[in-house]
Amino acid sequence: MTIIKGTREQAELNAALTITSSLKNILSKKRLCVLAVPGGTSVSSIFDHLVAQDLPWDRIHLFLVDERLVSLKHKDSNSHVLKPFYKVMNEENIHLFNYKLKKKDKGITDYRSELKKLGGRIDFALLSSGEDGCVGALYHAHPSIYSNAAYFLLMDDSPKPPKKRMSMSPLLLMQAKAGMVIFFGESKRTAYERFNDRYKTVRDCPAKIVLSMKEHYVVTDLQ
Repeated sequence: MTIIKGTREQAELNAALTITSSLKNILSKKRLCVLAVPGGTSVSSIFDHLVAQDLPWDRIHLFLVDERLVSLKHKDSNSHVLKPFYKVMNEENIHLFNYKLKKKDKGITDYRSELKKLGGRIDFALLSSGEDGCVGALYHAHPSIYSNAAYFLLMDDSPKPPKKRMSMSPLLLMQAKAGMVIFFGESKRTAYERFNDRYKTVRDCPAKIVLSMKEHYVVTDLQ
């Protein structure tokens, strides 16, 4: 495990540089790669640094780790945080989750199909921990972290509002080639302590899912 520490500004830049290096390594071995990213403010500056890097963006496909069950135009949609990528990527390489209210599966079957066309696996997963150690919409002591879904899962009982969400499943994330989890700010100290507690499992602290990935990084501004 590689730990990237420093001030938030330093850590954000170094996180982007690390992701860049990892993606270049992945792309040296295959034609296309899939980068999974979360929403939220913790990652917005990392995205700004990342899109400034010299990467073959036409060979990278972007998916959301999790999304609220709202329209893409809704202010709560995680799709808004992806705006920096439109500067460097083709729109068809940015795979947004299209919530379909009238469908029983709300659109996750279509999202799974998009991923399966690209091999059905994540190459690099960027995760941002919540105050309790949650990542995506996977929460400790909640059915989401016990799910055996192969790709994506739905919920209408999220402990964090809004209650209706979709998320990449634990299994899909665990199979990623590489990953990074972020702990920024004093509010994430308890989560970071849980993550570092060797007696805690993924079910106690979902952020530990990154440890299942062959190549994994932790980024924090906590001392």
